[in-house]
Amino acid sequence: MTNETNPLQYPFQDYKTYEVIRKEWGAFLLGMRVNYFASNATNCFTNTLNLIQYDVELLVIKLMYGNLKNNMLNSTLFLKNVSDLSYICLDASENNYVFWVYKLDSFGRDATQITLGWLQNVLANVLRINNLVQKAVKYNDNNQTEEMMFILGQISFIMLDFKPIVLDDAGFGKNVDIDGEIYLQDDVLFQNSLDLQSLNSLDAESLDSANRVHDWYSQRYG
Repeated sequence: MTNETNPLQYPFQDYKTYEVIRKEWGAFLLGMRVNYFASNATNCFTNTLNLIQYDVELLVIKLMYGNLKNNMLNSTLFLKNVSDLSYICLDASENNYVFWVYKLDSFGRDATQITLGWLQNVLANVLRINNLVQKAVKYNDNNQTEEMMFILGQISFIMLDFKPIVLDDAGFGKNVDIDGEIYLQDDVLFQNSLDLQSLNSLDAESLDSANRVHDWYSQRYG
């Protein structure tokens, strides 16, 4: 049915356009693991596309040739499909909102911590990101758009999924045991900054203790 012959002048779309959108953006969402951020997100995407591709155009055709009673019935059934879709997409939106609320809470809602966590994540994955970018460029050159979108989704996941920096994991603020003696980690850092040549005035026991602290720090942190 051409656009010139339908009485409602509805612009019917080529189904190939919808299939391209379904494959390419479906691949992107799959690579991004979007359901990790928002459960039901892929269902929302698929059902929305189905509604536009099938239900809307089917309703238009029915309205073009139906009587008032049939048009009322078909419109009601279409609205039911819209209602079902709205429930799925609202659920996905709510899940996404809850995910990011907890994510922000894990950073203490501190912009500095968020920035540092993101930078640490990017630096830790810089080689992987570079390899993925090269693959995406290669797929684009070969006109393999679906594969390229999947790779772009993977890059997006890496950029968005990052964790806060925990200072305890970095070795600060903890007690450490060195040859049976307990030192505060910050004291170890302080001791390491001392010039051992200035410790000649200390007695042998203090000098030995300082040397063991220095040796332990050098072995652990290079």
